[in-house]
Amino acid sequence: MNQCRVPPGPTSPATRIYEVSGLAVLAGCLLFLLTGCGSIDKALHRPNLVCLAPDLSRVFIYDSQGSRVLIADRGFRALGEIPMPPGSAVWGMAVSPAGELALTNSRQAAVAFSDEERKEGSIAEVCFFTFDGRETHRLEWQGEGRPLHTPGPIRFLPDGTLVIADFELNTIVRLDRSGKVLARFAEFGHGDGQLYHPNDIAVASDGSLLVAESFNFRLSRFGPDGRFQHHLGGKGWEEGRFMFPQGVCFDATGNLYVTELSTMRVSVFGPDGTFRQAIQPLQQGFQADCLQMFGVAWASDTGDLLVTDSINECLHVIASDGRWLRAVTTLE
Repeated sequence: MNQCRVPPGPTSPATRIYEVSGLAVLAGCLLFLLTGCGSIDKALHRPNLVCLAPDLSRVFIYDSQGSRVLIADRGFRALGEIPMPPGSAVWGMAVSPAGELALTNSRQAAVAFSDEERKEGSIAEVCFFTFDGRETHRLEWQGEGRPLHTPGPIRFLPDGTLVIADFELNTIVRLDRSGKVLARFAEFGHGDGQLYHPNDIAVASDGSLLVAESFNFRLSRFGPDGRFQHHLGGKGWEEGRFMFPQGVCFDATGNLYVTELSTMRVSVFGPDGTFRQAIQPLQQGFQADCLQMFGVAWASDTGDLLVTDSINECLHVIASDGRWLRAVTTLE
């Protein structure tokens, strides 16, 4: 792997950029071909994230216990996997219109025996892959002054830049592909424009960002310029409010889908923010004691929702009208 070190600067402190060499690309391609021929474990093990390729041909599922991305076609037939390093903590995955898969990751450079060692050895990174699983590019930060401490949800904007929410800093950072910080907004708190554990981001058709705040029990909307616009929801068990919102996504008409941890439902809101319905798989035939729904993605061709359920180690498929269709536990 060839390393290119970018000098620290006011907008890119200690960013390290790695471009994958031709030999590494060839090795990665051979590994992908080998793992894509039926030798991989096709069962889901604590999945927490899901997204679709722009042409809808592939589904990407982050399998947290397996520390890997499973790649499947739309019939949930296994195509391959992308292994991540042991000790990875991946909580963000997104696809770009240009055909890249990006993952945010936090890991330790070495075993830490104190808080000081943990801080010194903590690495925040964004890894880029082709849709067939080859790593092409990586941004990495370590030490004090880095723009990201614990990167979480990530989304591509139409201009190719990235927005990433940081769990620890409770802020949103906009970066270009080289790691240069273009903008930063929000901070920890409970007021307007403040965040508490931003767990997911959805990009609306007008470029605004909707951020799910798990510990503020709400969604916060920011304009394309990062200015706060309004809140949606608030703490409560009743429909239209939230108990630990997790994943968010829009459909083509602007309807919003939100997974919730405590209520074990998917809440659906119209484009104007009015509550429409609650989807509850436990009331539609799915047999389990509880659910742990995190990631959610919308398939524009069928209108189906794909929802990861970590504790039940499955991917729920939900029809456009809210009917629970099935749970995928193993790829074919």
